[in-house]
Amino acid sequence: MRLNRERRVPSINDLTKAIRAGDAPRALGMIAPGAWLDERDAAAGETPLCAAASTGDETIVAALVAAGANPDAPNRHGERPLHLACRAGHEAAARALIDGGADLNAKTVSNPNNADSGQTVLIAALSSRKLPLIAMLVERGADPQGTDDRGWSALAYAQFASGKRIADFLAKAAAARGETSEMGVHEAVRAKSLAALRMLAAKGAPLDQPEDDTGLMMLSGLTPLHIAASLGWREGAEFLLAQGIPADVPSRPGLTPLMMLGVGKQAAALAHALIAAGADVNAQSPNGICPLLAAQDIAVVEALLAAGADPDLRAPDTGATVFLEACQSAKVPIIAALIAAGADLDACDNAGKGVDHYARANARARAVIAEHKGLPPRPADAVRAAIKALPALAQEPGFAAYAQSLGAAFNRHPAAWKRRKGGLYFHDVAAARIHAHLGEPMPPGDDARIHDAAMARLAAEARAQGAALFHLDHAAPARFALVLLPIDAPLAPVVACGTNANARGGVDYVFEGLAGIAAAAPFDIYGCGFDFVRAALREVPGDPVVLARQLAALCPDVGDPAELAGELAATGRFTLWWD
Repeated sequence: MRLNRERRVPSINDLTKAIRAGDAPRALGMIAPGAWLDERDAAAGETPLCAAASTGDETIVAALVAAGANPDAPNRHGERPLHLACRAGHEAAARALIDGGADLNAKTVSNPNNADSGQTVLIAALSSRKLPLIAMLVERGADPQGTDDRGWSALAYAQFASGKRIADFLAKAAAARGETSEMGVHEAVRAKSLAALRMLAAKGAPLDQPEDDTGLMMLSGLTPLHIAASLGWREGAEFLLAQGIPADVPSRPGLTPLMMLGVGKQAAALAHALIAAGADVNAQSPNGICPLLAAQDIAVVEALLAAGADPDLRAPDTGATVFLEACQSAKVPIIAALIAAGADLDACDNAGKGVDHYARANARARAVIAEHKGLPPRPADAVRAAIKALPALAQEPGFAAYAQSLGAAFNRHPAAWKRRKGGLYFHDVAAARIHAHLGEPMPPGDDARIHDAAMARLAAEARAQGAALFHLDHAAPARFALVLLPIDAPLAPVVACGTNANARGGVDYVFEGLAGIAAAAPFDIYGCGFDFVRAALREVPGDPVVLARQLAALCPDVGDPAELAGELAATGRFTLWWD
C-alpha cells in the first residue's frame, strides 16, 4: 500500500537558521514566493532578509527580494535589512537591497529606551568606518543631513567619531546638497559651507542657538560657534564672531567654544581669534572644565598660557588644579608647558592628593615632574629606559643564537613581538616541545600545573642566558604563546606588557610591590599579560605565610592567604591577576 507523503514546507526558523549558518545552497532551496518571507523567526526576531543582510550574503538577499520579500521589513528591534547590512559593512548586500527597492533614508523604529532610535541608514553605516560603502550610499541618494531622534545627522556623528576622511567626505556631500536644498545653521557649519552660512545670516536665521538636547551629555546643546571651533573651521568661526556672536557663548552643559578646540594647524589660530574676541581663558563649566584642561594641542596650550590661563585653577568640586588633572593623561610637552608657566608641583586637591596620586598611571608625566623636582627616577623607570634599548640588544650574537636555538626546539620561527620592538614571539608552542627542550618526557594528560612548572624552568634557563622568557595568556593548557626579551631584569615582563591595575596605581604600583617582595624572595616571571602575572620562586620560601600575606596585600584577588601559603610551600609558584 502506497502512502502519500506531503513535502514538508520549510519554516521561517529553518530558513533563517540556514542563512545564519552560511548554508547558502540549503537556504536558496527553501526560498519560495509568499507573504511568509516577511515573518520573523522565533530565535532572534529576524526576517530572512534581515538575517541575510547581517551575514552579508548578497546572493540570498537578491533571491529573497526577487521572491517578493519586503526590503524594508524590520526585525523585532526596529532595524531594517539595509541598516543591518550597512552597520556590518556589507557593501554588496547593501547594493542588492537598494536595487531591490530598499529606502535609502529609512529610519529605525523610534524607541525612547534605545540609543539607536530613529537612526538613518547612513548613520548606521558609520559603524563600519568603510568609506566606499558610505560613498555608495550618498551617491545613490542617502542624505548626510538626515537626523536620528536625538537630532544628530550622519555628518554630526562622523565629525566626532568616524575619522577625518569620512567626516570630510560627508561635509563635502552636505555642502553640495546645500546648494540645491536649504540646510540649517548647524549643518551649514558642519558642512563648512560659508556660502550657506552667509545666506542664512542674510535671511535673519539665529546664529547662536544651541542644538536640541541630544542626550550626548557634554556634546549636547552646541551652538554654531562651538561646532566651528571643534572642526577647526577658522573662516566660519571668524564670520560668526563678526556677526556679534559672543566668544564665550555657552553650550547647554556650560562649555565655551574655547573648550571645544581640537588639534591641528587651525586649532591655535582659532584660539587666538577667540581670545582676541574676548573669550575668557579661565572660564569654567559647572563641572570644572576650563579651556586649559580641555586643550589637546600644545600650540593651543601655549596660546592659552600666553593669554593668562592659570595652570593652578581649581575644580569647584574636587579642588584639583588643572596641572594635577593634566598629570593623569596629558602628553609630556603639555605637562612641561604647564610647569614652565609656574604650575605648583606640590599642590593637593581637597582630599590631600597630589602629583603622586594623579600621575600614578602616567609614567612620562612622572619623569618630567621628577626631573623638575630633582627626584631620583622610580625603579620601574630604569627598566623602561632599558626596554628602549631592546632593538639594539636583540642584535647581539649571543641572544640571536639563543633565540634561534629555541626556534628550532619549538619548531617556530622567532617573529617580531608587535608590542615591543626588540622582543621576539613564538606562536602556539606545544608543551611537548617545551618539555623536550628541557630534556623531559611529556607527562600524560594536560595538567596545567605540570606545564607551569616546565615554563618556570624555561624562564630560569632564559635568565641564565641574559634574557627573559614568559608566556602570554593561552586558551589551551598544552599550548603557549611565548615572548623572549633580550634583557634579564626580573620584572621586565611587567613593564613590557603593562597592566590594567590602574585603580591601584598602574604598572608602577605592581612593579614596586613585586620588587619589594623579590628583595626578600627572588622569583622568575614565567607568565605575564595585561591582567596577570605568574611567577616561580627561586628558592623554597622561608615563611610562606608572610609571603602570602604580602602577595594578598598587593593583589587581593588571590583569595585566602592561608591557601596561597600552602601553594607556595608545595610548588613555589604564585599567580596574581587584576579584573
